[in-house]
Amino acid sequence: ILVSTFGHRVTSAKSVSEANEKFRQLSPNIDLIMSDIGLGMQFDAGYTLLHDLRAYWMESYEGTNQQCRFPVSIALSGYATTLDKQKSIAAGFSQHLTKPVTTEQLRVAIDK
Repeated sequence: ILVSTFGHRVTSAKSVSEANEKFRQLSPNIDLIMSDIGLGMQFDAGYTLLHDLRAYWMESYEGTNQQCRFPVSIALSGYATTLDKQKSIAAGFSQHLTKPVTTEQLRVAIDK
């Protein structure tokens, strides 16, 4: 909801399967993905989600004549070590934000 106050349209999902479904419905008209690393009770589910979304994107849009790029992706996590941040980047996230995230941190991350 906070992101919508920045002027963006927001679609949310409560599970990996719901996020996958919504991503497929809205692609390629997505500019940003924000995902908690530990979705619900599933540790590292955010990494799985991003992997699934990238695989779908590659299959659907890479090598086509459509001029689109994979959306910027931000990992949100309570895990804050350097290794945690490196793991998010290695998983394909553009950025890793440690919770709690301030409004300004979120705004800066989205505007990058």
